[in-house]
Amino acid sequence: MTGLGLYSLLFNETQRWSYYVQLVIGILYILFFYYDLTNQYLRFENSTIRKNRLYGFSKPINFNEIKSIEKYAGDYIIRANKNKLKIKTNLIEPNSLTDLDTKLEKLNVQWL
Repeated sequence: MTGLGLYSLLFNETQRWSYYVQLVIGILYILFFYYDLTNQYLRFENSTIRKNRLYGFSKPINFNEIKSIEKYAGDYIIRANKNKLKIKTNLIEPNSLTDLDTKLEKLNVQWL
């Protein structure tokens, strides 16, 4: 999308606002990808777990609030009082995945 927007701006005789939108969306997509590539997928801070996202919509879940953990199709679904966190295990390195498994097994919660 970045290439298409840049090509349209440089080589078309008429300039449209949609070309600028394509360019901006493409640049934002590249920045999101770079952020996800350079930062960890999950963060454990004190007694909380949260997904690391640039847009910041992920709320931390306190270990004390976790009600159940479900392992479905290789992924984890952690349910708390008000929040639900889905962890995609294919995005986690094998060493970190074993650490995650041990931390989750230490919790005294219901496994589904």
